[in-house]
Amino acid sequence: MAEPALEAQALRKDFGPKTAVRDLTLSLSRGEVFGFLGPNGAGKTTSVKMLLGLVHPTSGVGRLLGEPIGRTRARARVGYLPEHFAFHEWLRGRELLRFHGRLLGLGGPTLETGIEAYHRRVPTRRVNDVIRAAQQAQPGPHGVRVLYATQGATDPPTFTLFANKTIPPHYMRYLERRLREEFDMGATPIKMRVRMRSS
Repeated sequence: MAEPALEAQALRKDFGPKTAVRDLTLSLSRGEVFGFLGPNGAGKTTSVKMLLGLVHPTSGVGRLLGEPIGRTRARARVGYLPEHFAFHEWLRGRELLRFHGRLLGLGGPTLETGIEAYHRRVPTRRVNDVIRAAQQAQPGPHGVRVLYATQGATDPPTFTLFANKTIPPHYMRYLERRLREEFDMGATPIKMRVRMRSS
């Protein structure tokens, strides 16, 4: 018989005098779908956090993917989307990226290169401000209009323009020139992509 993907025996969690979870016992097979139902305060979130090792149980034991709950090796193979995700207010941007990168098992030059690439990206609002100003100064021919723009990759810089119609080559060159000038890209090769969207 296959080992359960998740099992718990008499898990309990007390917060001071209040018992949030009392004697949770279950066994789930791989591929099985399982959900907790109950009113607010019934202990659903606390149960999930104990099973993931994010909250230490007061008593009881459990195993996740063959490992005791809380082991990093098992937790690295599980996705968890919290109800309320909050950034750590005491961390700067680079520190936050580094912290979450390490949680994913990244480190060294790979992580630092990724962080630097992220910081070289042009903020979406600034990209759209430039495109909007360029279109006001020189409207697109035949009703062509860029509705929205983003920068994706940074090596080479890649801009994606969401437009209502096909952008003629000469107008694309004009928009590229405005982006180069605004963001001091000089002769750096850049890519311009267009995606069609209805207005």
